[in-house]
Amino acid sequence: MEPYAAEAQIGKIRLDANESPFSLAPEVRREIMKALSRVPTNRYPDPEARELKAAVAAWLNVEPDWVLLGNGSDEIISLLAAAAAVPGARALVPVPSFSMYALIAQGHGLAVDAVPLDERFDLRMEETRAALARRPRIVFLGYPNNPTGVCYSRTRVNEVIDLAPGLVVIDEAYGDYSGKSYLSNGDRHRNVVVLRTVSKIGLAALRLGVMAAHPDIVREIEKIRLPYNINALTQTAARIALSHPRVLSAQVKKVVRERDRLMEALEWTRGLSPYPTEANFILFRTVGDAEAIHSGLLSRGVVIRNLSRTPALKNCLRVTIGTPAENKAFLEALQLALKEIQ
Repeated sequence: MEPYAAEAQIGKIRLDANESPFSLAPEVRREIMKALSRVPTNRYPDPEARELKAAVAAWLNVEPDWVLLGNGSDEIISLLAAAAAVPGARALVPVPSFSMYALIAQGHGLAVDAVPLDERFDLRMEETRAALARRPRIVFLGYPNNPTGVCYSRTRVNEVIDLAPGLVVIDEAYGDYSGKSYLSNGDRHRNVVVLRTVSKIGLAALRLGVMAAHPDIVREIEKIRLPYNINALTQTAARIALSHPRVLSAQVKKVVRERDRLMEALEWTRGLSPYPTEANFILFRTVGDAEAIHSGLLSRGVVIRNLSRTPALKNCLRVTIGTPAENKAFLEALQLALKEIQ
């Protein structure tokens, strides 16, 4: 088991962590700061985070009893894995996908069945059916998937939901950028758990993850959630931010416009093959040495994600969509790095 590894905290332009490049609008920031000044920091936060839970429910258009909050989605993934962890339990994880699925599942003692994706980064159904026949208690699906940026075929995901004997966790961390969701499936399929986060829409510093699932599932997971897991500052700031959906939506649209522009530029760059994406990042494969290109970018103060050591992603790099100025600087540094390896 290898620990999760983030890129080194260096560089002037950080395009490696899939954060939004845009902070909140000044008027929203002022509203948050005013409210934070009134938070009684000598007191524990509301253990149920009731006001925030109501705001999240309105954001997702679900009832509050369908919502569980976590200190980032990682905490919720850990709670779900812990709930699934009985002797002999298994987890199904497509690969490549978010590395924390397997890491957390293994940490809770689950045996992980890693099922390779096909050449289009979609689910291989023959291998997936075989893994489901081993009766995993939990399945993790990124939708869109990280690091590929692809939303799996809905027909294939639906088959997984129908065949899975346990929970199917659909991680929609990047759902704001795809416009696709399984949130409405909980009524029909009680084994579906949807994860969302505010980290990709300009609120990464708050560390707020969200689980939306049938109340029966929420009640069971609440039994093992640690108390006071959402601090008072996050409860206040996130509640106010989510009360401005138009501001958040406008920022998402700005990122999507930049994504389209950056994708076109990468498609025209000789020696690169970018993959289609529905997230706020682009995965691309290089003809040359990805390690050298990554180093060349670092030397110019640009940090992106090096995935070349990940199975099925040889010579692949992933760039987060930045501001127009950041994307321009990335493209200029990329051209220079490519020249160095030619």
